[in-house]
Amino acid sequence: MEDSGQLVDPNSTQCGKCHKPFKQYSKKKKSFLMRFTMTALNVPPVNGGYVCYECKKAILAANIVPQEELHSKGPVKKPRRSSFSPPKRNTSKRFKTTATASLEEGHYPRMFRSLLESHHARVAFDDIVTETIKKETKQMKKKKSLFSRQFNAESLEIFSWEEAMLEIQEDMPFFFLCLSAAMPSSADMQEQDLQGKRTKSEMPDKQARQRWCQRVGTILSIILYSHQPLVHGFIQTCIGTFLWMNGCSQMVLKVLHAFGLSRARTGTMTGVNSLRDNAVKDIANWKAQ
Repeated sequence: MEDSGQLVDPNSTQCGKCHKPFKQYSKKKKSFLMRFTMTALNVPPVNGGYVCYECKKAILAANIVPQEELHSKGPVKKPRRSSFSPPKRNTSKRFKTTATASLEEGHYPRMFRSLLESHHARVAFDDIVTETIKKETKQMKKKKSLFSRQFNAESLEIFSWEEAMLEIQEDMPFFFLCLSAAMPSSADMQEQDLQGKRTKSEMPDKQARQRWCQRVGTILSIILYSHQPLVHGFIQTCIGTFLWMNGCSQMVLKVLHAFGLSRARTGTMTGVNSLRDNAVKDIANWKAQ
């Protein structure tokens, strides 16, 4: 094929600009010429319409627009976003709008859920929860509650877990809700693992409710006992005295004391002596009648 000066010759073996022969490279046992069309470089095709790699770099370098001239022509248009990547949404504006609309409509749960989508709102919410629980715990420590009463036979006889739950719910409502949400319901506690199978136990509803109250109350008693062991140690004294009466070793009391579930040996013996003194007084009063 003859070169007309303006057409691309597919059989061309030399560069149309420097007239050097094209280099060859192999790919999958086939030989190819390293050449580039002038039309792809926005150059009119001459002398076969192909250029070598060195001439291609020279053409591209000559076509680069200087930075000063580029800015003088106006702002540069951003490349169009690919259809596979969705545009970013202004999440900050979106959750604020949803929270404001929910507040005006009185949908407070939806308002709080919208606010918690923000990292800063989440941090603020955590601070509020921490501050509220600390405030309730501080007020509970100052109050004479069922967990701070003196251990004796009379206080042990009139103690009630249901009454303790009512006191916690009244004095520490936020903390009580947190514990209730973390604990299983009394209905779920009726189901027990028996020989590896999930079966329905014969525990009545009242007993399941009492067990639920005992566990929630024990958790709170450990917290109060950790703050003021000499004041809020009624539950721990009850547990230690019960274990001593059943012949428990001092090592068990030591371990349970480390967990906050029982008084140490000295505190346990104080509770035992209190019951013994009450028993002696009851016997003396009975004889005096």
